[in-house]
Amino acid sequence: MSDEDRETAEHRAARARWSAEEQEAYERYERGTCARKKRYASERKARQAARHPLVQARLGRPARVYLCPWCLGYHLSSTPERSL
Repeated sequence: MSDEDRETAEHRAARARWSAEEQEAYERYERGTCARKKRYASERKARQAARHPLVQARLGRPARVYLCPWCLGYHLSSTPERSL
């Protein structure tokens, strides 16, 4: 199992213990975040965009690519990967 798959499974397990109100609030936040971001159809295209000098200059650090659970596309993030 890859680190990304493990993180996703662990997050799903943690969210399963949340109350209905907590889950609803999380989903509203995540869907809103997804809607504001550019979606890439493939991981390869997202990684190409992440390497672009203008993207790195705007973010101030290397961009992280991640698979979005809402749209199933790829997005860029300026936050570093969380260690579990």
